Amino acid sequence: MVCSKNIPEIRAEELQSILEFNNMENNLVSMSKKEIFACIRERVWKKLQGWKEQLLSKAGKEILIKAVAQSIPTYAMGCFKLPEYSCSELKSLASNFWWGQKEGARKIHWVKRSEMCKGKKNGGMGFRDLRTFNMAMLTKQAWRIPHDTNILFTRSRKGDIFRQHHSCVLNWDTDHHIHDRVF
Repeated sequence: MVCSKNIPEIRAEELQSILEFNNMENNLVSMSKKEIFACIRERVWKKLQGWKEQLLSKAGKEILIKAVAQSIPTYAMGCFKLPEYSCSELKSLASNFWWGQKEGARKIHWVKRSEMCKGKKNGGMGFRDLRTFNMAMLTKQAWRIPHDTNILFTRSRKGDIFRQHHSCVLNWDTDHHIHDRVF
């Protein structure tokens, strides 16, 4: 349980004993977003470093990027809007791995990262555009709120988000303020 600094320590201890919660330090409040999401970057980097020493074909690298490097941040992307620089760093790691860049040696990237994110039918590699994927995951979660009544968040917060609309006349496609309130 984390209590605000504005709550006296005695009151916080009373609440913790009544609710039977342990006291926790709130480490995330003072951290920057870059520090919070650095663990995702580190996990991707470690996975790719483990495979860099192997002699992989382009097909092997493609599978590794799609199945491992781009799947690691999926859960976080479904819950949080990752900062632009975090998505850019993840794309950069995948791109450097693809072109065979090693520490201290720069390799030429013959195709822009944005081109590599295009579908194979359109001349790309089919890699995910992480920024777009992040927004798609968040939009999916936001869509579930008015449509799935079994979600705890829906039951507890639906009145705050949708207080201006009757559920029968709610149109997700045209009511853009809903998207803004959820995010």
